[in-house]
Amino acid sequence: MKIYSESPRPGQARWKVDRPQSHRYCVLVKNITVSVDDEVYHAARVAAAQQKTSVSAFVREALMDLAE
Repeated sequence: MKIYSESPRPGQARWKVDRPQSHRYCVLVKNITVSVDDEVYHAARVAAAQQKTSVSAFVREALMDLAE
C-alpha cells in the first residue's frame, strides 16, 4: 500500500491511498464486556505489551484457545 500526496494547487495537499485490490468477507462476531479489578487489568496490559498487542487482542486469543 502506498500513501502519497497529490497537490492540486500550491499550498493544498490531497492524500491518496493506492491499495491493492482485495475482497472483504463479512464475519459475524459477538462483542463482550468484562469487568476486572485494577490488578488484573494491569497484569493483562503488561502481558499484552510483552506480546506487542492490545488487551483486546490478547483476551481474544485466550478465548479462541479456550474454544478449541
